[in-house]
Amino acid sequence: MGAGRALLAWLERAGVAAGCQTIELDSAVTRTDAHRFYARVGLSVSAFHFARTLAAGYGRTRKRGTQRGNKRGAKSVINADMRLIVEAAKLTFVATVRPDGSPNLSPKGSARVYDDEHIAFMNIASPQTIANLTADPRIEMNAVDVLRRRGYRFTGTATIHGQGTPVYEWLHSWLLDLNGPGYPAHEAVLVHVDQARPITSPAYAFGDADETALIAEWSAKYQIVQSEEEEV
Repeated sequence: MGAGRALLAWLERAGVAAGCQTIELDSAVTRTDAHRFYARVGLSVSAFHFARTLAAGYGRTRKRGTQRGNKRGAKSVINADMRLIVEAAKLTFVATVRPDGSPNLSPKGSARVYDDEHIAFMNIASPQTIANLTADPRIEMNAVDVLRRRGYRFTGTATIHGQGTPVYEWLHSWLLDLNGPGYPAHEAVLVHVDQARPITSPAYAFGDADETALIAEWSAKYQIVQSEEEEV
């Protein structure tokens, strides 16, 4: 038995002995491997946990693209579930408009949520995407978790940021940790999300699918095998 299963088994025994009826836990939205482990051992998603750090100056109006945060009283466009999906998707598909009006679709492996209103990605090898956005900043991004069979469609406008800007340095630092120094990083693209709409598989609407079951089913189809020693 792996460490994760052993810990849950101990918690169940302790909970039963104490007269408890349920086990509940919080897990960071970025820990997608842990989420799959919890699904395999029979835990289900019953709620979202929301938090905000209180500090002096919180909510102060920021300049878009220079500080990470939200305007006072503004409703967050990007919520915790959207953050989870963007992280889990690994590839986000970006649609832009060519100068002749035809569509251009390009996958981005560097897409990350920047703050409650923005998603960023790096121009590593995307000259056509950058040319399109320079002429027409309209953009749509699709992020889908292939195991959950759902995702989000983000619509907005893009701005391009070079070296030395906060968003570029933040994203470049993450890419260096991920890929090392061998990959180019020309500009960061910062997308202000005006609208976020869900994308769901017909399995939910017509097949009465359960997300936990879908994760297990598609993990098996993709032959995703994780260690019993996976951390909780």
